[in-house]
This record gives sequence, structure tokens and C-alpha cells, in this order.
Amino acid sequence: MSKRSVEEILNIFRKYDIDLEDVCKVIVYWYEPFSIFDGTPVGRLKDAAKEVLEVLKNE
Repeated sequence: MSKRSVEEILNIFRKYDIDLEDVCKVIVYWYEPFSIFDGTPVGRLKDAAKEVLEVLKNE
């Protein structure tokens, strides 16, 4: 699996008119109810998505 920069990923989202906020909302929606993911890469992704949403809310 090749590693892409965050900017490359964001450009793919932009290509399809998808906001980072929408992506984060979907991640939180799908994984928030499942504590089984806490401490795993999926759980960390969920935590990061929640933090991004908090930052965007405060802008």
C-alpha cells in the first residue's frame, strides 16, 4: 500500500466535492457506538475525527 500525503487525500475529497467535516462526521457516526475499537487504529481515527469536528466547530 502506497503512502499518500494528507494533501493528496484532501485533493481526492475535493475532486468529489466532499468536505473533511463530512468525512469526520461519517467516521464518528459509524464508530462512536463501539467501544471495542478504543485503543486501536480505528479508535484513534475516530478520536482524531472528533477532534477535527471540535476544531471546525470553534472556527
